[in-house]
Amino acid sequence: MRPFRFPEDLLALQRAWLHTNAELAETPATTGTTMLRRRLITPSGHLHTHAYWSGPADGRAGGVEPASVVLPLPDHRGIASPDPK
Repeated sequence: MRPFRFPEDLLALQRAWLHTNAELAETPATTGTTMLRRRLITPSGHLHTHAYWSGPADGRAGGVEPASVVLPLPDHRGIASPDPK
């Protein structure tokens, strides 16, 4: 299998989306989550319409999602590894 590489701007968008989504998950609904939900809209749209997805399919990552690249993978005990960056 050929190694793949997502564009850095696509990974940055995915990181921003995941960070905001994590904030939203930790915020009680009674404290007002409107701003966080609105902050998800922009990166969601940019992720969906990114030029990477309109390129030739053979050059893409073969079904791997950007989230799987930016999220630390759990070890055999289910503990997330530290971010390699």
